Amino acid sequence: MVEEVTRRAVIEQIYGNALAKARYIQIEDDLRKFASEDMVFAFDPSGTQLFSLMELRQSYARRGVHLLESIYLLLEADEIIPAAIIGRSLIETIAMGSLFLSEMADCVRAANRERLEQRLTRFFAGVAGRDPKPIHVMDAIRHLHKLDAEYVAHLDRKFGIFSGLDKIRQSRANGEPIESHADLLSMVAVYDRLSEIAHPNGTGVQYLYPDPRNEDAKVKGIRQYYKRLAVSATWQCKHLLEALEETRNLPGQYRSNIGVPSDGNS
Repeated sequence: MVEEVTRRAVIEQIYGNALAKARYIQIEDDLRKFASEDMVFAFDPSGTQLFSLMELRQSYARRGVHLLESIYLLLEADEIIPAAIIGRSLIETIAMGSLFLSEMADCVRAANRERLEQRLTRFFAGVAGRDPKPIHVMDAIRHLHKLDAEYVAHLDRKFGIFSGLDKIRQSRANGEPIESHADLLSMVAVYDRLSEIAHPNGTGVQYLYPDPRNEDAKVKGIRQYYKRLAVSATWQCKHLLEALEETRNLPGQYRSNIGVPSDGNS
């Protein structure tokens, strides 16, 4: 487990806002709680896929915690490229976990046991190149993009945060077009930029591993930018946390809608 002092030190370097720092720490703490919960069933789940379903649900949280901890430890050591690559993997984990739980909940609501078991098998045991085929990561990314876009739009409608910032930035842009603040902070923007740095291109190699004689303010600025992006990936955990919270009683809903053998009605 990464030490609290490490987390706080890394976030302190990147975010000066006390509210932002507290929010990032709370996200990780909440995810850690889900990762460490005991799986307790109020009935015998034998004869169903419920144990595998709930185990996979918890495994997304556990993987997320390990990736979060790795990001903090790498950034503390100023290992920016590995931290950015893990940040990209964290977003994919959040996306896949969110899609998985959304689909499982939909199947339970529809009382569709056959589809639930088919989809669970693909999430749980899918392997590229043979059946069952895995769920494609871009399907998960598109699902997370939809969730994130709806969340950002909700914040802007309720608080006018992004519209207000865009007006300020536009007033300083001397008529030049600007990318909206919401787009700059969107999940897709962060994912795309982290994906780019994961490739051994000029930015990911020359700019971040320069000869010491080329160590200038521009290089330092790019490094700080990607540090921020790596930590920003943790913000997307809010979507996985919401899905985890909403599926706490999935076994009970399964029992009510689909039935279990121990009740004699499956």
